[in-house]
Amino acid sequence: MKVPKSLTSRLLTQAILCIALMMQSFAAGATGTHRQKEKEEAGEHTVIGLHVYVPIEYCSIDAGNLNKYMGVAELPQVRVPSVLVGLGTQVQIDRIVVNLSFATGGKRYNLDNARLSAPFSTYGFTVGYDLRSSPFVNLQPYLGFRMGRAVYKYENLTPQSNGVSGAVTAPDEMTFRGNRKMLDLGLGLSWQSKLLVGVRGGVLLPIGSTSWKSGDGARFTEGPELSYRYYLGLNIGFGRANIRVKNAVATNPQ
Repeated sequence: MKVPKSLTSRLLTQAILCIALMMQSFAAGATGTHRQKEKEEAGEHTVIGLHVYVPIEYCSIDAGNLNKYMGVAELPQVRVPSVLVGLGTQVQIDRIVVNLSFATGGKRYNLDNARLSAPFSTYGFTVGYDLRSSPFVNLQPYLGFRMGRAVYKYENLTPQSNGVSGAVTAPDEMTFRGNRKMLDLGLGLSWQSKLLVGVRGGVLLPIGSTSWKSGDGARFTEGPELSYRYYLGLNIGFGRANIRVKNAVATNPQ
């Protein structure tokens, strides 16, 4: 008996719809079970990541005020380092991401009958919130605190006589240290497992004025302002992600 084409098409369509509905129901059930399992695991475990890394940062530093001050004092001007390198650590607890780091740059260079070193450094602490809720890839806006520091050390290598016995005295030295407190607002993106690769960038907002001390620890109030504006950094390190720590479950006594 020959089956009409319309009937064949109708049966085929109904079969396809039935299979699609069955697959949709199965997928929904599996998704619901997976989500329920994730919720249960999230309630039972705390996910921790711990990494140590090397930050390589470009930091926008304006040394104009410092060089103007040194020019008035007839002292050599400083050169701002193009890259700061240091050490840091990242700790991620569920969706909270904490970073501690420091970075420094600068070199000693020789002048005519003198030697000068002027390293610039930053020390930072930030707390971020992971928008992705993933132990392996995080995207985190963060807020924190940074300390910017500059050290100016000048040594006069020209021999000097004491004017009496003709003996040569030790070279003249002077050291100044300036610290600037700053608010750190930024955004970080990192991929981590056993290795960590991340990028960070933020703006630095000054808090108060620059605090200056001489080499012997004496404070002076008329020093120049240090200006740290923003930074862009690459972090490369190692550690471990997705460490699951079972939470203690409180039980009600019967």
